[in-house]
Amino acid sequence: MNTANNRRVQYTKQVLKESFLELLLEKPAGQITVTEICHNADVNRTTFYMHYEDVYDLERKIEDEFYDTLVASIEQYFHGGAEYASMIPVYETIAKNERLCLALFGRNGDDAFLNRCCEIQKDQMVLFLKRMYPTKSKQTLESMRCYIMNGCMGVIKNWIYGGMKGDPVQLAQLADRLSAQALGFQQS
Repeated sequence: MNTANNRRVQYTKQVLKESFLELLLEKPAGQITVTEICHNADVNRTTFYMHYEDVYDLERKIEDEFYDTLVASIEQYFHGGAEYASMIPVYETIAKNERLCLALFGRNGDDAFLNRCCEIQKDQMVLFLKRMYPTKSKQTLESMRCYIMNGCMGVIKNWIYGGMKGDPVQLAQLADRLSAQALGFQQS
C-alpha cells in the first residue's frame, strides 16, 4: 500500500475514533450506533466495517491503544530509577490525553477499563509492599494493594468527573501521600 493510502487509512481511523469519543461524552457505548459514528465522521458504513467489526471493536481498539501508551509511560518511569509505584506517570498520561480520558473514564466510560489501567502497576506495588512489610502474608499484601489502588482510582475518577482541574503531578503526589499514610509509612 502506498503512502497516500496509508495516510488516508490513518485519517479515516482517526476521524472514526474522534467521532466515537465525541458520542461517548454524551452517552454510553451501548447506545452509540455505527450510523451515528459514520454520520459525525462523514464516512460511510462500508468504510467503517473495513476497519472495525462493530462499535465495541472500535472502543476496544481505542482502549488498547491508550493502554499501551500508559504502560510505556509507567515502564519509562520505573526504568528512570523509581523505587515505588507512584501514580505520577498515570496522572501525567491521563492529562496528556485529556479528551480521550474524559470519554473513556468519564460517566459513560467503562469502569472495567479504568480497573485494567490501574492494574498495570500491580507487580511493582506488590514488590514495594513486600519490601516495606516483609512479614505480611501474600493475602494481606494483596489486600493492601487493592486498598491503595481503589483509593487511587477514586481520586482519578473524581479528578476526571471534575473536569480534570488541577496539576496532575500534585494530584498524583496527593494520592501517593494518602496511600502512604493509610499504610503507616512515610515516603522520602
